[in-house]
Order: sequence, then structure tokens, then C-alpha cells
Amino acid sequence: MHFAEMLKTQLCQWDKKPCFVTAFNSTPGTQIIAQFQSLLKYQFNNEALVLQALSHRSFIHEIPENFQFHDNERLEFLGDSLLGTYVSTKLFRELPSASEGELSKLRGAIVNEKRLYELSKIINLSEYILVGRGELSQDGHLSSSKLSDTFEAIIAAIYLDSNIQKSFEFLDMVVGKYQDSFGDLFTTDILFEFDPKSMLQEQTMALYKELPVYQVEEKDEVDSKFFISVLIKGTVVESGHFSSKKKGTAELAKSIIEGKKYLNI
Repeated sequence: MHFAEMLKTQLCQWDKKPCFVTAFNSTPGTQIIAQFQSLLKYQFNNEALVLQALSHRSFIHEIPENFQFHDNERLEFLGDSLLGTYVSTKLFRELPSASEGELSKLRGAIVNEKRLYELSKIINLSEYILVGRGELSQDGHLSSSKLSDTFEAIIAAIYLDSNIQKSFEFLDMVVGKYQDSFGDLFTTDILFEFDPKSMLQEQTMALYKELPVYQVEEKDEVDSKFFISVLIKGTVVESGHFSSKKKGTAELAKSIIEGKKYLNI
């Protein structure tokens, strides 16, 4: 049973604060929080902070105002700044020859919803995030945007509970596990995965002083897909059918770079 579901199963009367406190402080509730903290490799001094960090506004909206309980949006704001500082520092130290522009692009390739969603999986965050009944019934606890925001809130909660060093140690742990499975985050290679269109553009500008051209034919009635072609110096280099323009152009650019098809045109 999901954490939010477990709490709400025990909350037979939402208008009674003692019922909420009893549910959270029940043996299942404390065990779940303890399990989550073991995944974080951090023990909170103030467990109210971790509970707030896990609480999406949809969860809070179902609790009467007299509970004086808060969602994680302010923590998300702070966590975003802390994460930016952590990533910027790592990039600055590990890539001493990178320019300011390159460092900014690399930071954007790391600090984004997709990447944070992947990092949230390291700590099984979807099993612990607290969302409202409607969100839970529609798998809102699996939402990449909610999980990435909550991941940032966790960073802030650790910082407020202790200090910036502890929050960075938490990030070191999570990033380390991610890199064990998927490779180094703090390298220029990550730009290829994040923004292949920009990389292709840089290559064609350097070689030909021209930008690649993406031609898109509207969806046909048979398979309801776009036909997309990439032209360099007026020559079709790669093409294909895709359900999404954004995904299609990115995949074509990635294919061209991988095959070095932009050369000798």
C-alpha cells in the first residue's frame, strides 16, 4: 500500500487533528518514514521537515486548515537553488577548461525535470510522495514533474535540518549511484543526450557556416504521424515518421551525429 494511501486509510475523520497525528505516528507510519530515511542515508532530527518535503499541495488541500500543515513548494524553491549550487560547483571543478557558456549548457542538461526524475528513482521517491486521493487514483505519484519537484524539496529539508554539507553529501550519494548505472553526469558528453539539435547545429555551423533545416510534413490520415526530414546544405541527410515533432527532430539529429552523417556533404 502506498504511503499516502496508508495514511488516508487510517484517517477516518479528516476534521480531527488527533486522528491525523495518530495515523502518522502509528507503527506503520513511523516504519515507512524510517525506511525512507534509510534510503536517503540521512536521519532527520526534525521529522516534520521530511513529511513536509514529501507533501504535494493536493495532499494538503484535503487536510482542514486548522491542521496548519504545509506543502513542499517553498522547500522546492530552496532545493532548486541548492541543487544549482551543487551542480555548478561540480562542473566548475571537474571541467576546468569549459567556458562559461558550456558550463551553463551542462548545468541545464543536469538540472531539469527529466534528470531529476531519474535521480528520484534512486531513492524510490514515488513510493513515499504524499498526494491527494484524486492524484493517487490517477497515478499522480508517478508524475515526473511532481517527483522532480519533491526531490528538490528533500534537498532543502536536509539542509534546513542540518547544513549545506549534509545536503551535498546526500546528492553525492544519489549521483554516485546514478553514475554507477548510467555513466558520468559531469561531462560534456551529456549534452549530446540532452540537446542533440544544438550539437548538430554547432557542427554544421563550424563546417559549412549553415544551420540544419528541419522539414515537417503534417500528419497523414493513415498512421497519424509526421514525416520529418533534416537537410544540410540542401541535401536530405536523414528522415523518418514520428508521432511528435519535438521528439522526431531530436532523434534525427542524434542519429546524424552518431553516424557522423553531417560530414563530407
